[in-house]
Amino acid sequence: ENIALAFSNAFENDKIESRFSGVIYVTAHDLLKWEQSLKDFQLISKKSMNILAKSFNGNQSAIGNAEFIDGNWVSHLHNGESRNFEAILYSNYQKNYTIILLGNNKNRKLFELTDNLIDILASKD
Repeated sequence: ENIALAFSNAFENDKIESRFSGVIYVTAHDLLKWEQSLKDFQLISKKSMNILAKSFNGNQSAIGNAEFIDGNWVSHLHNGESRNFEAILYSNYQKNYTIILLGNNKNRKLFELTDNLIDILASKD
């Protein structure tokens, strides 16, 4: 299969085990399509999105961190990890860009990389 294996800093591959009857592997393109369908309210209504976007005790909401200004969704940040895989998705709807980073050696640097990319894009304005 054409799937990158996750590995530790000791260069040991993660065991491929499934706790489910099937395993879902997503690509950056899959995540972009998902993000676009959320942004366009194709899967979830705007009213429901406002409910799902509410933070719980200062933590991420059900959809990560969503910023609304005057009722308009302006940005979305969501991350996830499983074993040594990690991913982050950041969309700025006002400036019309999305950053998606996927990693197979978790070092928790994706937030820092994303912030750097946002700074680079902001310097181009």
